[in-house]
Amino acid sequence: MFPKIPAPRRLIEMLADMLAGIQARKMNAERFIVFQIVVLQRSREVKKAKDVRKRLTWRMDAWQQGKFSMLVQNTERTMESLLSAKQGGLTPEQRAKIFHRKMLRGDVRGAVRYLTDREKGGILQPTDIDEKTGDSVETVLRSKHPDARIPKPESLPNYAQTPDFVEVDITADAVEKVARRLSGSAGLGGTDSHALKHWLLRFGGASQKLREALADFTDWLSNGFPPWAGYRALMSGRLCALDKCPGVRPVGVGETWRRATAKILLLVAGAEAKEACGIDQLCAGLEAGIEGGIHAMQALWDLHEAEENWGFLLVDASNAFNEQNRIEMLWAVRHEWPSGARFVFNCYKHWAVLVLRGNDGHAVFIFSKEGVTQGDPLSMFAYGIGILPLIRQLKAEFPQVEQPWYADDAGAGGNFRSIRHFFLRLQEISPDFGYFPEPSKSILIVRNHNLEKARTAFADLKFQITTGSR
Repeated sequence: MFPKIPAPRRLIEMLADMLAGIQARKMNAERFIVFQIVVLQRSREVKKAKDVRKRLTWRMDAWQQGKFSMLVQNTERTMESLLSAKQGGLTPEQRAKIFHRKMLRGDVRGAVRYLTDREKGGILQPTDIDEKTGDSVETVLRSKHPDARIPKPESLPNYAQTPDFVEVDITADAVEKVARRLSGSAGLGGTDSHALKHWLLRFGGASQKLREALADFTDWLSNGFPPWAGYRALMSGRLCALDKCPGVRPVGVGETWRRATAKILLLVAGAEAKEACGIDQLCAGLEAGIEGGIHAMQALWDLHEAEENWGFLLVDASNAFNEQNRIEMLWAVRHEWPSGARFVFNCYKHWAVLVLRGNDGHAVFIFSKEGVTQGDPLSMFAYGIGILPLIRQLKAEFPQVEQPWYADDAGAGGNFRSIRHFFLRLQEISPDFGYFPEPSKSILIVRNHNLEKARTAFADLKFQITTGSR
């Protein structure tokens, strides 16, 4: 979609001015997004660098002259012509060029994924049929984004006090650090991480101005409660359906600008979230947490090698990230992560729009009403903190059961009686948090001499029982 040359300084300065304009309430973020789409829309007939620069200059001039309808109409026609050209599929030569271009950009991981995703799985279209359910992909994705649930006040975790908000100091230096590590594809606006990284780093004074504007914008979201209308377009995202072979996994691809602001916040305030989760929830990035957890569980497994009626349960939850109770999550984040609470609240206080695109140009609009969006840099932190009260309650009630947690993936090591009581209690209290464990997908690992006893003990729960599983 975009020209394959660096953006001129004028474009970068206009973007910085627009970010400032959003904060000053002179415009909403929709204008910011549309500007990038219509000005940077490339044409198949314009390929030379000087011609591309001329085209960019002309389109920026038209924007400043208020010719918005003309730019939008022209962009739509160009997109339709590019879409028609792509509907025939890609030839091996075209695929090789895409792979080569990704490698030249230094996107080795993306290049490898581009090739391997075509061998198995990949992205599904809205009209494709899900092999697992027999429904269309659109129907499946709608079912995976449930309506909002308002919890009862008594079901919210009790906290002794509500901490004061902590002011977060966002600087242009923090933006620069994040910019150097940006990665990922484009959201609805079409600006991918590669383009934004160049804009923030490669153009001297213009890049400095944009870094300062992005720092101010992140500060605006981190230390106050700005109106949703001002920035809601940046909270929208592309929705992709990944083939799980069988099944469908929804993945949201947020705006690159939103992902950048989230990473800036995490750079400055993420340590507090990590400290809050500690060893109870390893998804917040505890140093060597996963490695330590693996070694600890291996030692536990070896310790109980000869013990009768002992096993380790791997708990699987249904559609966990999209089912989490959002109000409960925001409540927990408010008390557990004061420095990040306002930013998380501003991102999730309203329903975000997810757009599922088809190859034919058709688009499906789905609201994200519950949980967190997979693909959002905040998702692991917000989700992990959101179920901390559940984890702590279970650990307090079942100290004899070893319970490692990574996001929605839980483990329970103990004797069969303790595991049963643990799982039944989990089923009882976890729906308040939007956590719905699935017995038939949960795996109980036991030693060979306990296999038949386990099948008898858990026949009613229908766990998958094995002597070895990943």
